[in-house]
Amino acid sequence: MEKTILLVVFLCGFYDISFSQSFQHGAGTGYAHQSGNGSDGTEYVTLLYSPRIRFAETDNSSFTIGIPVSLGLAGGFSYSSSLGNTSTFQYLIHAPLMINYNSVAGSSKNTSKRFGYFGGAGFGLNYGNFRVVELIDDQTGFPYYDYRSKTRTSFGPSANAGLRFGVGRQTRSIEVLISYMKGLSGDNPHYLGLGALFNFN
Repeated sequence: MEKTILLVVFLCGFYDISFSQSFQHGAGTGYAHQSGNGSDGTEYVTLLYSPRIRFAETDNSSFTIGIPVSLGLAGGFSYSSSLGNTSTFQYLIHAPLMINYNSVAGSSKNTSKRFGYFGGAGFGLNYGNFRVVELIDDQTGFPYYDYRSKTRTSFGPSANAGLRFGVGRQTRSIEVLISYMKGLSGDNPHYLGLGALFNFN
């Protein structure tokens, strides 16, 4: 009888840890660099939004599954009397599906720690327009290389890691992270991002 009671208590505790879930999100800004086959490397200013679901939560740790989205902007517009309007504007959307392990600060509503860390892996999507080098044949007999703006989509494995610093209420934190993705399609781009976010809960 005692063994049965202990088993029930254990299973109830395991169920509570494994299936208790809560929503967490943060926003911030950062920097990203991307390069690929046939294109020069591009640096972007990024806006970040990171929604995720926390699960398997204990007092000082948890797992999360989420889609941290980065919107990158680069380039600009110019005008000259000989060339008219010229645009070098580029944009990038980076959206990986990530599973992270989180420890201490920022990992749980119950933690009292002010410093924490996280890391994880997943699979990502990159979408945007990029300046690529192409061989131009204008039928004059003098082909040449020039830049062209092309829309590209790529998928590939992703990883991220970072630190969190508790501020204000225990569930709020400032997050500093680094992320990487290796594209396996399109122009096989390499994506490297650095960012800082404020987590609201």
